[in-house]
Amino acid sequence: FNNSDNTTAPTGSPSVMRFINAGNRCDLIFTGNRSTVVTNNPALSTTPVTVFNNVTIDKGNSPDTTITWNIGGNLSTPVNNWLTMVNGTLAYDRTGDFFISTTTDFTIPATAGLTINTPSSVYISNSASSETLYLNGRMRILTGGGNVYIGPPGNTGNNADIEYSGSGASLLEVQSGNLFVNGQIRRPLTSTNGILAYRQTGGNVFIFGNNANQAKAKLEVLNDGSEFTMSGGNLTIVRGGGTTFGDLYLRPASGSVTGGTVIFSQTPSSGTVIDSDQSYQLDANIPLNNLIVSGKTSGTNRNASLALMISPLVVNGNLSLANSRSVLASNNRNITIRGNLVNNGTYNYGTNRTIFDGGVQTITGASVTDFYDMEVSALTSLTVNGNFSVNHDLEIVSGNLVLGSGLLTLRGNLNNNGAYTDDNSTGGISLGGNVLQTMSGTGSFARLEVDNNAGAKLNNDIALQHDLVLNKGVLDIGKYQLTLSQNSVIHGTGFSSSKMIRSDGVASSRGLLKFFPAGVQTFTFPSGVAGKYTPALFTATASSTVGSVRINPVNEYHPTILNPLNALGYYWQSESSGISGLNASLVFSYLTADVSGSEAAYVAARLVMPGGTWDKAAPGAATDNVNEAANNISFYFTGSNNMNGDYTAGNEAAIPDEVPEYITNNNGNWSDQRQLVRRFNMDTGGSISSMPGRRTKRVQCNN
Repeated sequence: FNNSDNTTAPTGSPSVMRFINAGNRCDLIFTGNRSTVVTNNPALSTTPVTVFNNVTIDKGNSPDTTITWNIGGNLSTPVNNWLTMVNGTLAYDRTGDFFISTTTDFTIPATAGLTINTPSSVYISNSASSETLYLNGRMRILTGGGNVYIGPPGNTGNNADIEYSGSGASLLEVQSGNLFVNGQIRRPLTSTNGILAYRQTGGNVFIFGNNANQAKAKLEVLNDGSEFTMSGGNLTIVRGGGTTFGDLYLRPASGSVTGGTVIFSQTPSSGTVIDSDQSYQLDANIPLNNLIVSGKTSGTNRNASLALMISPLVVNGNLSLANSRSVLASNNRNITIRGNLVNNGTYNYGTNRTIFDGGVQTITGASVTDFYDMEVSALTSLTVNGNFSVNHDLEIVSGNLVLGSGLLTLRGNLNNNGAYTDDNSTGGISLGGNVLQTMSGTGSFARLEVDNNAGAKLNNDIALQHDLVLNKGVLDIGKYQLTLSQNSVIHGTGFSSSKMIRSDGVASSRGLLKFFPAGVQTFTFPSGVAGKYTPALFTATASSTVGSVRINPVNEYHPTILNPLNALGYYWQSESSGISGLNASLVFSYLTADVSGSEAAYVAARLVMPGGTWDKAAPGAATDNVNEAANNISFYFTGSNNMNGDYTAGNEAAIPDEVPEYITNNNGNWSDQRQLVRRFNMDTGGSISSMPGRRTKRVQCNN
């Protein structure tokens, strides 16, 4: 043991120093059961010189007993095979480079530990040969901010590894600084056993994976008793090529990731660049925080491609494809993102489901990000930049999908229980598949395009806040109601039975409802039933209030018609709400195929609701309000507040003036005329024996 006169062991140290003479060599053994320090008295000297030869750390019987080296001045040691760990923890807590081994392996037993807290550099396996750090105990890198090298810096062939054991005592903890591992952090080569507790709260860990064993991951944490905890710092995998367990394999028995970033890149921010394309594999059954894939764009461009293995990927932070050489392949595994998605590369979705379930989220980047299945479950919003496609289904579970000027082309089904918004110009959702698409959900719908020859279908009532664009195909609303806001417009040309809004053609259906602002307006209800396009044109020259009009086409003659052979086999239901002071016309178009009898004798007729009175135009070509050449029927309103009713046309005699009403005081089938009593006489004439049966409009049961 050689030191300057001013460097002494602390007074009262319980350590026992044993000196073994071997020529000019003095070996040193630190023993004892209490934690101690090797230091100097700055009152005597601040620059002592300490030279160690072989040193053995044998403190207590567990890593909890420490020997701390914080001695000042100059500390010299050999550069290889001079430090032996038996028990206890050596804490290197001083400034000055520290060489532990070069051409020999270094072992930290299960009852020992190495703690590094220095702004300087620490070297283990610092040679071109490939030695191993056997981590059976603890290695901790604290807040000193220095560098720890497992293998020589800048070496791309040395595969100096950290091999942990199955003892359950292996711990690797990084709080600060930089840890460079030329090889892998892995289990033993000949065993699947191995238990590691990996903890990172800060700093940077670079795993180069040089000359790696492909059957082991670059970093693997698995098996009972293992732990993966990360709350800060960066973990970078430099080389890919793993097979059985990929390159990052995280299946710990326990884990918690609340911060930090996992990076797959052959161009680390510190260390040696690997100048070749890299294919990485990831399997993590615990959520990660931030995840970055970054290809090489300086010098010769090189791709960095990350593929998922078995487990779905959950990213609690941001997922970033950093540049045009970055690729993420889902391999059909679901991906959940709770932060932002930044895509400047290629996102290969396969047949996966991409889920956004964070708070306020964004999708940005220079690349178009398309999806297979997409789920929006954001607490607040997901904002997307630009146009993109969802090639299967879109589900908005909660929150607001903010599209802005971007158009989302959907080729599958839409289920919206949240909301989507757009600029009502170029943005919105376009149903652009090639098979029938469905829409459902009770959420808020904005601009919607139908651009599918196979059409689209509602599975429940929906309301559009913005425009409806009918490019091609039929929007089949079935029995449900499609509601358009007062600012909504229907765009499209060339409407026909193969391009329209189609109801199922029965009286119980709800049809198309449109809100209108006060004032002048013209609006076409481009609706019909299967095989029949029968639009309604609403034209208002004055209106005092905001209101709504609902139109539903019914593909049969009106049930109160007395003589169906002389009436139109079709009618329209209309319902208004909130209107007043309305001066308007309502023009319905019908098909020649629905005409029965003499069309020239038809008059426009409206069954006014509430009530049971038919309002009929006067017979005659100038007054019947039926244009036989154009196949349309016109109705006019002056100062009106009610458009409710059923609208059709027919021979004046075929349409009753009023609808008979009957009551029954007995149980039985209402169609059994013996059960019915006429409530009061009507001008329609007839008796109970000639009651029109199925065409009776109203029946009241008092029993």
